[in-house]
Amino acid sequence: MGLTQWLARQAVRRCSVLLVEMPGGWRARVYAERFVLGRGWQLADSPAGADMLVVCGQLPPDLEDSVEAVWEQLPGPRVRISLAPGETEQGVEAAVEAALPHLRDTAAQREDAAGRSLPGGMDPGDMDPGDMDHGDMDHGDMDHGDMDHGDMDHGDMDHGDMDHGDMDHGDMDMAPDGIALAEGADDRDGLEMDELHLRLGPVLRHWPAGLEMTWTLHGDLVTEAEGRWIGSATGESATQGLPSTALLADAVRDVLQLAGWTEGAERAMRVRDLAVGSLAGRGDADLAREAAALVRRVRRSRTLRWSLRGLGRVERGWLDDHQLPSWWAGDANDRLLALLDAVHVSTDAGPGPDVLLERPDAAHLTRLCTGVEVAAARLVVASLAPHLGSLEAMRAGAHA
Repeated sequence: MGLTQWLARQAVRRCSVLLVEMPGGWRARVYAERFVLGRGWQLADSPAGADMLVVCGQLPPDLEDSVEAVWEQLPGPRVRISLAPGETEQGVEAAVEAALPHLRDTAAQREDAAGRSLPGGMDPGDMDPGDMDHGDMDHGDMDHGDMDHGDMDHGDMDHGDMDHGDMDHGDMDMAPDGIALAEGADDRDGLEMDELHLRLGPVLRHWPAGLEMTWTLHGDLVTEAEGRWIGSATGESATQGLPSTALLADAVRDVLQLAGWTEGAERAMRVRDLAVGSLAGRGDADLAREAAALVRRVRRSRTLRWSLRGLGRVERGWLDDHQLPSWWAGDANDRLLALLDAVHVSTDAGPGPDVLLERPDAAHLTRLCTGVEVAAARLVVASLAPHLGSLEAMRAGAHA
């Protein structure tokens, strides 16, 4: 075994995996996440740091371009696998094990790299270093002594002859290689300020699957927002038959992770994993105890409460007018507490109802993102947990 093969084997011993959740792929994503962490691997936050792309759930046609764009950003060596919406833990393990030989195959990885396009549409195969004859450049022919800088009369340069009005900035590409640049726009105080359009989703960690938003930013403040849902959770429900506690704890985990509280997010994930029965040999008593500890710890955190206070405040009357879930009332902290209450209530229940209800109009979600900073806007979306639908339905299922 040569050095290249040895390095390839060492690299896959601790893979970095990027999970992309499709609408209806919640179960597959949770099982894949548990498998990756249980193996001692890492969950990637972006394509640039990933070796493996795992598409969790059935890929709708209108999401193919988004997933392909993510796949093209993986640097390589890389491998891509797909999981069925209702995939089992054994199925996840089998799919990952089957993909590892391809990740170690150096010849296949070279072929993959040769067929990839560079930014701007350049084909690596078209770049022939031999076409560049550096020998034609005779630096000895350049006599810097012939350049008499004293003959240059800067006074003869009339800058008034330069008509800057002839420069048509409209011909300048403001998004070279697809990288958006800021443009000018009027700020709220009437002064011009740089304006940037930022698209989030439809595939993003700790973000509702299939939700795409475009934010208009003045600095780091979201001044305008547009959104839409892409794809639909059709076919077999990814959550049917699973305890409601699992989905609720997963939603709590997203809020805590985005708030920067890693320890709290890990506690919520333990509750979720216990609820889906992923930790063998632990019963309902362990689930109730872990859930109670999570609720107690989060409620006691003054720092978290201070961080979420006032974010995405919603009035009850507005929710009633638009037939939106009543538990959205208040701010992000109030909604987190509502999720925690639902976790506490649901731990004594068996399998809950299918909670992938009709998704709320994206326009209502975007309204709540305006007027806050980018990081805070992501927290607002996470606190709404739009994929859960009605907590009242889950509470009813728990008491039934």
